[in-house]
Amino acid sequence: MPQTLLLTNHLFQWSGSETIIIELAEALTKRGHKVTIFANEVSDLIVSPLKDTGISIATKSNDIAIADFDIVYCQHQILSQFADQLISLEAKQELPKVIYAHLSPFFPLEKPGPVVEPRFADVILCNSEETINSLKELGISDARVRIFPNPAPDEFYKEPVTGNPPRKILAISNHFPNEVIRALDKLEANGFQVTRRGIEYKNQRVTPNEVIENDLILSIGKSVQYAIAAGRPPYVYDYFGGPGWLNSENFKNAAKFNFSGRCCGRKVNAETIFDEIVNGYTDAVAELKSFSNARESFRLENYLNEYFEDDRKFLTAPKSTIGERKVFDDNACLREQAMAQSLPVLPRSAAHVDVDHVMIDFFSRNRCAYILLWLSSRIGKREHRGPLRMTYRIARKRRKS
Repeated sequence: MPQTLLLTNHLFQWSGSETIIIELAEALTKRGHKVTIFANEVSDLIVSPLKDTGISIATKSNDIAIADFDIVYCQHQILSQFADQLISLEAKQELPKVIYAHLSPFFPLEKPGPVVEPRFADVILCNSEETINSLKELGISDARVRIFPNPAPDEFYKEPVTGNPPRKILAISNHFPNEVIRALDKLEANGFQVTRRGIEYKNQRVTPNEVIENDLILSIGKSVQYAIAAGRPPYVYDYFGGPGWLNSENFKNAAKFNFSGRCCGRKVNAETIFDEIVNGYTDAVAELKSFSNARESFRLENYLNEYFEDDRKFLTAPKSTIGERKVFDDNACLREQAMAQSLPVLPRSAAHVDVDHVMIDFFSRNRCAYILLWLSSRIGKREHRGPLRMTYRIARKRRKS
């Protein structure tokens, strides 16, 4: 039975990084892996449903022995906390497979590590070409970098919908912009059944049944892959804007940017969103056929075969020799470890109070990035007060589902 360790900074609320870790854990467990998830911070919302699954949860680095694992998957640079163990295992030629993942081109926690990652990574996974390019800008462009495009589990793969008039909309976001909020309200007023998922409404896991039961999905990022897998037309729009309905002309470029909406610099008003959803649905269903061949490229099991199961496919380039890796010396790795272990983790509960102003003093933007991203979705105005302090003026309160 393969022993697999999945590393992430937080399992706090349902967002992209939590979903990816949990889906990996569940899929690998079904394949016979013994999975342990390590996170610096967890919440019952995420971990309670895992109690009877056989998946172990650890929150203390002293409880983790890298030598116990055959495969280590790391996001958010958490493996730096275990650099001393990696150095020791390397000397004995007993390193596990090490997989690094980057889930965003700009989020600070997703930036590549300076020493531990380039020295120990066997493969570096990126969720889009945009993220790959962001790594290239920082000097990481070797053969280890591959695409891992927010793939969806098998359970999401269903037959596409027909072109009947839509009545049910699933809208998923942790940062709905005002124009989407107003468009959804108007759609409801015109007889559509709208289900909202996200921090401001109901923060719960999006299930295959929930996607399949709706006629269309309004979202960005990973939820778009769910829609494509389930054969539900996705309307791609959020706080970055977006192309709206996917079609044969915009699909490839939208995919390069992880369906984030950053592909086109297009922002529209609530009326336009309403009109496009109401009047463009039939064409959007027909357009599903134009990128039907891409559905398989978003199937999670394909990537498990390649990176977690098949040794022959695991690396195109041979693993670096110890001599080659020594360009990143032991002391540099240990300094990175000391920094990783000493950085504070802010209490996530501070992000859940309804306030007009939130003042955060922090030592490291990396460790605070998650809470700042949550706050930034509600910013009316952002004020900088020195390099280590930011004030966020909250524009609107949390909404009830």
